Amino acid sequence: MKTVKSMADLATLAGVSTSTVSRALSKHPSIPEATRAKILKLAQKHDYRINTRAQSLRLQRSNTVAAVFPQGEGSSRLMSDPFYLEIMGAISDELSLHGYDLLISLTKGNDWQRYVLDKRVDGLLVLERDTGELAVKSLVAASIPFVVWGPILPKQAYLSVGGDSYKGAHTAVEHL
Repeated sequence: MKTVKSMADLATLAGVSTSTVSRALSKHPSIPEATRAKILKLAQKHDYRINTRAQSLRLQRSNTVAAVFPQGEGSSRLMSDPFYLEIMGAISDELSLHGYDLLISLTKGNDWQRYVLDKRVDGLLVLERDTGELAVKSLVAASIPFVVWGPILPKQAYLSVGGDSYKGAHTAVEHL
């Protein structure tokens, strides 16, 4: 049995072009069903797997989102906090439904920006604002896709999700 290491090898076996194999494996509608079935059968028979790193490079997309926990001086929150674990589980479940992976990272300073700048992820979920508004504003200026977990601040130019703890506490105290 011939070894299939690349998409070009699979194309040679199938008697089609590399671009046809690429389209067939990504289920592109322009490939006839019989051709797609033949290519998928050969890929399975030869245990061929798409090189996702090469695909990410070509598409300029990683299909990964980073959830970053910026830790500033004096920060006492830990990623192992059950509150965060529950949030990460829900985020991971939803990302998975859309074909994305989740990278979770505890970072210091502005270290978390490297994930997007280095094209390792397609976007960031910033949990905690320990790095301060200046770091978040640098993400806005660089047009990096991100969401911050936390309350909406006056005149912010980005999306925040989460509860307003101060308003919640005020409402609870008023009620009691």
